[in-house]
Amino acid sequence: MLSWCKRLGVAACACTVLLLPCAALTGCGEKIAADVNGTQIEEETITNYIENEMATDGYDEDEEGWETYLVDREYDEDADEEEADEEDTDSEDADVEDDEAEDESETTEDLHQAALDYRTYVIDQFIETELIQQDVKDKGVTVTDEEVDEYADEIEYYYEYYYAGGMAGTAESILQLMGYKDLDAFKDECRTELEIEALQKMMCPVESDEEDADSDEEAADEGEDADSSDESDDEEEATDEEDAADEEETDEEYDEEAWDAYVEQLRADANVTVNDPPENLSYDPTVINANGGFVSTEDAAEESQDEADEDADVDAVEESTEDEDVSEDEGVDVDDLDEDAVYTIDEDGNLVLDDEEADSEDSSK
Repeated sequence: MLSWCKRLGVAACACTVLLLPCAALTGCGEKIAADVNGTQIEEETITNYIENEMATDGYDEDEEGWETYLVDREYDEDADEEEADEEDTDSEDADVEDDEAEDESETTEDLHQAALDYRTYVIDQFIETELIQQDVKDKGVTVTDEEVDEYADEIEYYYEYYYAGGMAGTAESILQLMGYKDLDAFKDECRTELEIEALQKMMCPVESDEEDADSDEEAADEGEDADSSDESDDEEEATDEEDAADEEETDEEYDEEAWDAYVEQLRADANVTVNDPPENLSYDPTVINANGGFVSTEDAAEESQDEADEDADVDAVEESTEDEDVSEDEGVDVDDLDEDAVYTIDEDGNLVLDDEEADSEDSSK
């Protein structure tokens, strides 16, 4: 799935569940994407995660790349490659035959559906993670602070190596860019991952293949009765098989097939509800295109500066206009003001003689 080790290609990491660098399973939004045994997964959390994935992979400035990523399901590492190739071939043949009759609305519908499929995929990963974390608590699985620190240091080293060219001391900044509030939040995730690994080893351990070992011994015994050349070949082959078995057992810290079945059973036994998506998903290509497409960080900064310059120009014009209104008095010249007269300000801000007050004073005289 989408753990840090698969991003960096670190083979030593055994955990394959989705961990959440941006937010906890419960957020502050009102829309609920899913409910897992009473624990709510906010739609905002799903959206934030997907947007963070877009930014991390550089798709927030690449509309065509993002569309391809969704349509081809490049995010689904567990997809059957052969089936995908067959579907691509069929799709290409259909496109060639119907190229002239292709309807734009169908393409839009495909992109919209691809976004919904990705949302479903991510929600499934969150559901799986929540179920496993609940099981960790139920089983009372824990790890030590020393194990957490050691594991966090290992990941920080790889982050510095892959994202900062090996520059020491940059891990914290990298983690913040990836959505972690601070190092404590990152270590909390490391603890969760280690606890899940411990659960995997506890519930789905790699069993030693004693039968194969006995078979190897029998083959070695039979080889003693054969001619010298065959005996040498058999012993060498048996040794190679034992070494390969030992190496495979070392790499596999838990039985992956058994673990997959275990998680499927957790899902089957759980009370899970997935709600319909809201309208206008921010990562939907149809919505992105309707809003004018992606805007790069550089373009956004230039656009923001242009808007600021325009606002400054407007303010300068308004101030100049006000000054002109004051200096160009259409009512009464300051030099002609009568000390005994009554003046007022009209709707345009001009100083004018109040005719009513003047008439009133004349009648009183």
